[in-house]
Amino acid sequence: MDRIEPIYSEKNECQDCYKCVRHCPVKAIRIQDGSAVVMAEACIMCGRCVQVCPAGAKHVRDDIDKARDLVNSDRKVILSLAPSFASHYDQIDPKRLLGAIRALGFTEVSETALGAEQVSQAVADQLATLDHGLLISTACPAAVDYVRMKHPELCPSLTNLHSPLCVHAGMLRQIYGEDIAVVFAGPCIAKKREADLFPDRVNVSLTFEELDRWFEQAGIDPAMAAPDHEGFAPVTARGGRLYPIEGGMCATVDRYCESPRFRTLSVSGMESVALALKGLDPETLRPPMFLELLTCPGGCINGPRSHNPGTLLARQQVMDISDHNDRHPALEVTGVMDRSIVAQDSGQGRYREDEILAALARVGKTRDCDELNCGGCGYFTCREFAAALLAGKAEESMCVSYMRRLAQKTANALIRTIPFGVIMVDANFKVVDANERFVKLMGPEVERINECVPGLKGANLDKLLPIRDSFEKVFATGEDCASRTMHVQDQILRITVFLVEPACVAGALVEDVTDIEQRREDVVRKARQVIQNSLSTVQDIAKRLGSNAADSEIILNSIVETYGPVEVEETEPQKESQPTGGRSL
Repeated sequence: MDRIEPIYSEKNECQDCYKCVRHCPVKAIRIQDGSAVVMAEACIMCGRCVQVCPAGAKHVRDDIDKARDLVNSDRKVILSLAPSFASHYDQIDPKRLLGAIRALGFTEVSETALGAEQVSQAVADQLATLDHGLLISTACPAAVDYVRMKHPELCPSLTNLHSPLCVHAGMLRQIYGEDIAVVFAGPCIAKKREADLFPDRVNVSLTFEELDRWFEQAGIDPAMAAPDHEGFAPVTARGGRLYPIEGGMCATVDRYCESPRFRTLSVSGMESVALALKGLDPETLRPPMFLELLTCPGGCINGPRSHNPGTLLARQQVMDISDHNDRHPALEVTGVMDRSIVAQDSGQGRYREDEILAALARVGKTRDCDELNCGGCGYFTCREFAAALLAGKAEESMCVSYMRRLAQKTANALIRTIPFGVIMVDANFKVVDANERFVKLMGPEVERINECVPGLKGANLDKLLPIRDSFEKVFATGEDCASRTMHVQDQILRITVFLVEPACVAGALVEDVTDIEQRREDVVRKARQVIQNSLSTVQDIAKRLGSNAADSEIILNSIVETYGPVEVEETEPQKESQPTGGRSL
């Protein structure tokens, strides 16, 4: 991502759709790790990628802060307002619009159309000197870059004039001083690059979208702003206001020619421009021709950053504010017109036939019939895509047919070599495909069916395996998988049903676990036998211990009785008799 450039990509937002590649007229998109990146050196800033990106991954550089810093400085800042303001702000009184712009801090508001009138006068003067040949307008910077990159042989036919914006900025600096700052506002993204290339003329280029956002940030409603009665500075433009519509420049140039001896042709939209320039030889044009090129269909009123209520209505709104019958002379200015334009290498490169064939082989295209030219990669032909591969702008994964074949081959190889039976079933419980292992698990009858109908395609699931309920559960709940074990014929099968495409396709892995289950049952049986034997032993030991304990008790009691102390019965003591005579002994 490069935020310095007027158009940049946010790689994390890119959804890998190649729509920008498909619509870019100069293929200035490089695919890196599946994400589309704008190649600034090859981009003409037409804004098509920004308009068509469905994920909003292409962004336009925001220059509001840069313009705000200028108006908050001590410099005099003048806004150069593109003539297509008539269609973008069609519901707003021009005086209130000027008031709103001044409320942002701009010193003056001037019309870019004043520069357009200068350019028209200069083009008319150049055409008056030609007896044959071609002059191509340089008012549209995107069209100029397209000619420089894609048709360098036509660069000598480009007028050596700055665009109306740069001419207008030069006029303002002559009138108000070189120390002023000029900010442009219009529908064009390419003007941002023009400001980058000519900072001595244009300080900042804003789109109408940015100007609207600035109004919102400042809390200004242009429709309710106080009207500005001073008007545009230094004067109001007239015929130059026609420039934003197709044919407007040609009409303005005609007005400055007293006796036209040339033809004019206006072409708008990149597809039409490409066709108009294809095979064009200026030397064959007699009388001379002036060619007005505009990359946006219908003109600047359909610019990539404009609010367009409809081409016809927008055209009418521009014409309503233009005094297109006036032939007043342009303001007298000097030294603001001349510009040197040179061809630019587009970086597309030209490759030998063997190199193209080698690149095609990288995506599995080795025969003429393999070149489908489907456009899925964003390029019109497979050979254009091959050239992009060689230039490092594309990746093999962009080729839809190649990736599909690769996925099919990978899936087929996995299904063929996997040690499980595999069956795919649709929502009607019809077989989509089945591998050889599944067929063998189902037995000889199914094998015979498979010989007639490879993969059992279209067979009824219920006739093969009674697991419809598992498939119904997966289809109904959207669960990743459901597992079960069941007896089929003499086999024990472990079946795992999984979802492939919600409500459309599900599959099942079927594994023969008969030997495993039998071994498990043997282990269980033996374990139970061990437990039973152990219990019997314990019971026998307990019985013997009980008998021995009883015998021991009897013996011990007899010993106690034999050797124990004699019990003497206690009696009452007798009284001693006292003899009557003598002493007792």
